Amino acid sequence: MISDPIFYAIAVLAVVIWGISKAGFGGGLGLISVPMLTLVIPPLEAAAIMLPILCVMDLFGIWGYRRTWRREKMGVLFAGVVLGTIMGALTFGSVNEAVLRLVIGVMAVAFSIQFFFANDTFLKGSRPGPTVGFAVATVAGVASFIIHAGALPLLAIYLLPQRLDKTFYVGTAMVFVAIVNFAKIPPYAMLGLFTREALQTAAILLPFAPVGIWLGMWLHKRIPDRHFTRLINAIVVIIGIKLILDAVISLAG
Repeated sequence: MISDPIFYAIAVLAVVIWGISKAGFGGGLGLISVPMLTLVIPPLEAAAIMLPILCVMDLFGIWGYRRTWRREKMGVLFAGVVLGTIMGALTFGSVNEAVLRLVIGVMAVAFSIQFFFANDTFLKGSRPGPTVGFAVATVAGVASFIIHAGALPLLAIYLLPQRLDKTFYVGTAMVFVAIVNFAKIPPYAMLGLFTREALQTAAILLPFAPVGIWLGMWLHKRIPDRHFTRLINAIVVIIGIKLILDAVISLAG
């Protein structure tokens, strides 16, 4: 079990930030949580510690949004995530992570720019169908497994043009991310990432998970509907730029 107090100071903050992000906006800002932990521990260890915590957060979040998610959208997303996770597990270690980050980052920024400048007539007539949903979920499954990021910007490409109410958007995103996280448990276990130390550390941090979820739901209720879509779009841009910068730095090095 990790005993470094500096680690726990950073880890508690990371867990709370991720919970706020998941329950308030459907995810996204949690992108900084694993990098925060990698300041003091290796990336794979950070991911193994966070995954059980994220799964518990997902259960709290799904309960909180249990009546506000679009079930008709979930079948195609579920199928894509399962396929993507399997692909991610099979190609783990052989895919160039920097290139994957770059591709997803460019997709996220390009979509956000298009969405920002699109007029209402364009948006009302351009709701992506099941094929796009399946493709987005598949890539999200691969990306989430290999680089622990990318699910939210990819999901936004499918969900934002659906023009959902803000609470239905977050509820649907919560269920989607839960599928992504729970689908990663078997391959993580088979790869031996769930060490005793990782699970013990996760157990210590677990009580902070519902705190983040509660704060996120509290914040969500106070964001006006008219600002929510713009906020999500801004988060997608930030994530996309970060992924691009990380990729460029990695490829240049």
